[in-house]
Amino acid sequence: MASPHDTQQIQVYDALRTMILDSELEPKERISERALCQKLGATRGPVRESLIRLEGEGLVRKTPSHAYYVEDFTRQDKEDVYAVRFGLERIAVRKAVENGTLDDKVALAVICEEEQRAFAAGDEETRVQCDQMFHQRLLRASGSRVLQRVFEMVTLPVLSADVFVRQRIQRTVSEHAAICAAIRDGDAGEAERLMCQHLEPGLRFADDGDE
Repeated sequence: MASPHDTQQIQVYDALRTMILDSELEPKERISERALCQKLGATRGPVRESLIRLEGEGLVRKTPSHAYYVEDFTRQDKEDVYAVRFGLERIAVRKAVENGTLDDKVALAVICEEEQRAFAAGDEETRVQCDQMFHQRLLRASGSRVLQRVFEMVTLPVLSADVFVRQRIQRTVSEHAAICAAIRDGDAGEAERLMCQHLEPGLRFADDGDE
């Protein structure tokens, strides 16, 4: 059983990582340990351990004066992230067809349905959460722990919100549903084709330098 310290450390890490990925903490912003302790209701220990872990993931950087800052991702970083994700999720979606369980397929379908409801209701916060959950669950369905670890390492805040205009969001929701259907039907080739189609706009935005 996890100790109270371990449990709090996991909660602080998850919360801090989400704050960075959601741009609540912006690139180049100095991270105040004291402010985080107050905001998260945590002690210094779990906050520092989380910052060390996030530094290892490349999400924060530590200066010689021991201050932490949110990493500022360059255009090359963004291009690299999308190139890696493009290849990684092509593999993952094929493995999801081959290895995914009935529970995985049901979970993906439920996420897609919730995403569609959130989009129709204009609930962007829930839709974004569903978007993230879809990709995470797909990686889980692949059955590959290696792919899941690599995916966590390359999930960076590389596109700003204005890139995702409503037309693109609607397309994303539809693409998720189509990928889900291909996995359900056991069509690995179609699932891979749809995933490539889904990820190509991200590659294009990164290559063009749109931020």
